[in-house]
Amino acid sequence: MTILGVDYGLQRTGLALFENDTVFELTQLNENDKYRQVKHIVSLANEYSAELVVVGIPPSGNMRKKIEWLQKQLEKENLTVELIDENLTSVQAEHELDQQNLSPSEKKNKSDSRSAKLILQDYLDTITS
Repeated sequence: MTILGVDYGLQRTGLALFENDTVFELTQLNENDKYRQVKHIVSLANEYSAELVVVGIPPSGNMRKKIEWLQKQLEKENLTVELIDENLTSVQAEHELDQQNLSPSEKKNKSDSRSAKLILQDYLDTITS
């Protein structure tokens, strides 16, 4: 099974992929147009033949509504979407990247995709336990 993981943001969207029993980060999407973000996510899902898109969602707030909108847009494109709690994934991603001695710009370019990888791993942990 191939699964695309998404950490959706207004400026940057993190992306990760589960394929062949491995979770790995994809290049972060730096785009602030929500319709282009949707198009890019759909394109990646099709390119990798993803059977599922897992999107991290906060427990409340304005961002939750934006992610619910994203879910509807992806489902209109015939993608299967699961939402999973993303609580603390950004903090954990920052901590992991701090351990790698990266420059601030390198961390910025990797943080959202690292969060997407953690969201995807959390999802996989819930379905296998």
